[in-house]
Amino acid sequence: MMLRPQDVGSGYTVAPGSGGDWTFEFNASALGCPRGGKPDPVSERERTLRKGEPQDEDFVLQHTGRYAAGKAARYLDGVRERVSSCSPREGQSVRIAAQDFAGEESVLVVFDHGGGSLARILLVRKGDVLTEVYTKPVRGDAANRDLGRKAAARF
Repeated sequence: MMLRPQDVGSGYTVAPGSGGDWTFEFNASALGCPRGGKPDPVSERERTLRKGEPQDEDFVLQHTGRYAAGKAARYLDGVRERVSSCSPREGQSVRIAAQDFAGEESVLVVFDHGGGSLARILLVRKGDVLTEVYTKPVRGDAANRDLGRKAAARF
C-alpha cells in the first residue's frame, strides 16, 4: 500500500521518522483556510523515503489510511471546497493544480506561503483508502501526477 524507493527515484531508502508538519490540514491552517477535519482512519500507515546527505533535505513523506465507507470521498470533496473558498493574506495563495489523474479520485494542491516557500500536497483515493504525499525538494506538477499514479498502483 505504500510507495517504495524505486517509485520515487534512484538512491531513496525507507527511513524512520517523519518530516514534521506537512499535511494538507497543516498547510491549509497556516494560510487561514476554512477549518475542516480529516476523518479518523480505521487503520493507517506512514512511510518516509530519504535520499542524500544530510538526509532531511531530500525526502518523500506518505500517510495512507483506510476510512469508514464514504468518508475518504467526502473528505476530498471538502478539500476542494476549502481550497476554492480560501482567501490567504496578500502574497500567499492556494490552488488545485491537477485533479483526477490517479486512482478513483486525486487532487494536487499547491500552497504558496510567500517568500518562495511552496508546498505541493498530493491526495489520491481508491475506494476507502486515501494516501497523502509531500516531497522535499518540491517536485513539479507532472512529477507529482506521476507519483500519484504510482501510489494508486500500490493500493
